[in-house]
Amino acid sequence: MLAEQLFGTKKADFLADVWTLFAKLSYQTGYNRRPYRTTDGRLHLEHRLSMVQALFKGNREGFFQLDITETMQFAAYRKHAARGLAPLYAVALNREGTGGPLGELAWDILQGEDEIGGVHYALIQGLLMSEREDCWEMVEKTALAAQREEGLRQTIFETVDQAQLGAFLRFLALIRNNNLARFSSVVRAVGTWTGLAWE
Repeated sequence: MLAEQLFGTKKADFLADVWTLFAKLSYQTGYNRRPYRTTDGRLHLEHRLSMVQALFKGNREGFFQLDITETMQFAAYRKHAARGLAPLYAVALNREGTGGPLGELAWDILQGEDEIGGVHYALIQGLLMSEREDCWEMVEKTALAAQREEGLRQTIFETVDQAQLGAFLRFLALIRNNNLARFSSVVRAVGTWTGLAWE
C-alpha cells in the first residue's frame, strides 16, 4: 500500500482522516500566514498538498518507525522535524478523545509529568486542530497556568491561527475575558494573525 510506504505501517491508517481534516482548517500560505478560510477547492487542494508534504518530511526525519504515542513523546527532541506532525495528533485525538492513553499522554506532557515527552509546537497545534473541545480545553488551561512562562504562552498563541474555527473563537474569548493582551506574546500573535503589527 502506498500510504504505508510513504508514512509507515503505524501511521498509514490516519492519512484519510488527515486529508479530510485539512479541508476544515484555515488556508494559509506564504510568509505572512494569515488565517483565511475559504470554500475555493483549488486553494484547499494547494494547502492540503503542502500540509501532506510537511507531514511526509517530518515523519521521515526520525519518526517513520514510531507509533503515534512514541511520536508524541519524542517530538520535543526533534522540534523542527516534528512541526508537520500536528495533523496526526489531531486525527488520533479525534478518534480516541482525551480520556484515552494518547489524551492522557498529551495532558501529562503539558503538565511536565511525562518522563520522556516535552511540550512542543506540534503538540499544541495538534490539540487545537482537533475537533474536540476537551482538547482545546487542555491548551486553554495550559495558557492560563503559564504565569511567567512567556515562551510557553508564545508557543500556544502562535498556533491558534491554525486551529479549528471553534478553537480560534474560543481563544479570542479567552484573551478578552482574562485580559491576556497584557502579555507581549499574545499581542504579537494577534498582530500576526491580523497583519496589524500591534507590537
